Amino acid sequence: MSGHFTGIAPLLLDNCTAYKAVFENAGDAILLLQGRTILECNRMALDLFGCRSKEDIVGNDISRFSPAIQPDGTDSISEAEMVIRDVERGIPQAFEWQHKRSDGTLFYAEVNLERLMLEDASCFIAIVRDISAWKKKEGLLRDALSRKDDFIANFSHELRTSLFSILGFTTIIKKEEQTLEREKMAEFLSIIHLESLKLSSLVEDVLSISRINSGKDSFRKRVIDLEVVLDEIMGALQISADEKRIQLSLHAGEKGASVLADPDAIKQLFTNLVNNALKFTPAEGMVTITMSVEMDTSKVVVEVKDTGIGIPAGEIPNIFERFYRVRRDGLDIEGNGLGLAIVEKILRLHDGQIEVESREGEGTTMKISLPLAT
Repeated sequence: MSGHFTGIAPLLLDNCTAYKAVFENAGDAILLLQGRTILECNRMALDLFGCRSKEDIVGNDISRFSPAIQPDGTDSISEAEMVIRDVERGIPQAFEWQHKRSDGTLFYAEVNLERLMLEDASCFIAIVRDISAWKKKEGLLRDALSRKDDFIANFSHELRTSLFSILGFTTIIKKEEQTLEREKMAEFLSIIHLESLKLSSLVEDVLSISRINSGKDSFRKRVIDLEVVLDEIMGALQISADEKRIQLSLHAGEKGASVLADPDAIKQLFTNLVNNALKFTPAEGMVTITMSVEMDTSKVVVEVKDTGIGIPAGEIPNIFERFYRVRRDGLDIEGNGLGLAIVEKILRLHDGQIEVESREGEGTTMKISLPLAT
């Protein structure tokens, strides 16, 4: 593209009608420069830099449309002068640059800069394309890949930890089966059982998110009593709560609160929520499950409330993304970043909703709404 404009740019001074039509209607912003001074621009440049007329651009130093410092920490003017020196030596330049609009907002652009001679004057032609949308997608992709890498590392760590624990205690039992005290045997078997449950939950989370994302998870919905499901979850997680010295309680204000749902999916949903609450609640804390019915909206509402460490307000919009984990300085809390992503997807496929209220240092409340079975 740059070479094309180089060949016809001299016609600019002759006011060539055909050239001016191409120049003015080009899909990219075009600037004609002498040194760092802007000599001419097209209409697209006005839109790109948020200017009303050419007088707002022409005659200005290019530094007016750049922040003082680029995102990589380099000085914009120094960097621009270095690029210009290379172009003056006949080396065309293509690079990314952060520009500044007339209102001060910043945006990323792809710039192609090439030298051209107008009579005895050395000038430059710059073709500038807004790539902000692309950069945003690039950033999102980079974040997603980073979270996936974190997930693989965490998954491997948790898998190895549980396997080593199971292997260690089964080895002791095998070697000392005849002499091991009954109480110790029971303690070791309890640990093996808990570690096995962790592995089962870990594998199930990975399989669940894979099935849901691929569309292969066909739910078998039927009318179920939600209190019965919550009672089962209480029984399954009570040992974990006792080990952490956390008070786990269920308050079901309404009897016979039924929903049309897949029993296994709903059980996994609330298991993930309660597990998450237990994970982020310190010893002597509380996790309370409350169920009620809103007759005016025909919904069953379940709140999972904890007295844990809470979630920073800025992190809440991201907690339902796959592989996302809230970073905590000085805290190494197990997790694979899939639990809440699964919760959100199961709810969405059951026409449910979730609301999050949290204060750092005080705790979190997850409020789930599901339609009553009709």
